[in-house]
Amino acid sequence: MTDDTKLIFEKLEDINAKITAVAENQQALEEKLTKNQQALEERLTKNQQALEERLTKNQQALEERLTRNQQALEERLTKNQKELEERLTKRQQVMEEKLTELQLTVENEINKKIDIIAEGHLDLTRKLDDALKVENEKEVLLLRVTSLENEARRLKAKIEHIA
Repeated sequence: MTDDTKLIFEKLEDINAKITAVAENQQALEEKLTKNQQALEERLTKNQQALEERLTKNQQALEERLTRNQQALEERLTKNQKELEERLTKRQQVMEEKLTELQLTVENEINKKIDIIAEGHLDLTRKLDDALKVENEKEVLLLRVTSLENEARRLKAKIEHIA
């Protein structure tokens, strides 16, 4: 073998050693990468589980708060409804009392006053009838007087005509 061939073999051996070192480094890096990937996946799984647990806890807490708030609102609504019904019942009773009082006033006072006015009206009607009766009699008498005067004139004219 020649020097050149030796040199080529040496260089090939160096290259081969370097390739082997690179392959070993690559394998070490791949192992490291696999470990890191596994560690990251484990951390991600743990974080995901922790987040899911927190989310579940938060969701439960929110549901409990919502339930409590809903119950409190329903209690307040029921209380307000009862108060309103009581107030309406009281107002209805007051209105019924006022209506009864008004009916009694109409029956006791106004009806009596209407009766008094009606009696006065009847009295006035009777007095008017009496006054009209006298007026009618007066007219009848005036007609008789006029008739008698006319008869007296005729008699007077006959007497003057005879005499």
